[in-house]
Amino acid sequence: MQSGTSARTAATTPTPSAGAPTPLVVAPQDLLAAFATVPDPRRRQGTRFALPAVLALTVAAMLSSHLSVLAVAEWGAHQC
Repeated sequence: MQSGTSARTAATTPTPSAGAPTPLVVAPQDLLAAFATVPDPRRRQGTRFALPAVLALTVAAMLSSHLSVLAVAEWGAHQC
């Protein structure tokens, strides 16, 4: 990875023409910006956490192999 990208997450995507995967660098702030564009279908009453934060926590939990709703909730509760 390039220097100065320590806050970025590297992933790979296969390229159709070449055999080797090309690294894809995604910054956390880009992910949160993308989540901010998702409309929140929840009612305002009882909404405790912002939807982008909930989606980001879910992605982090799933990348940590916590795949069920209960596992994501438990993982998130232990991150504080």
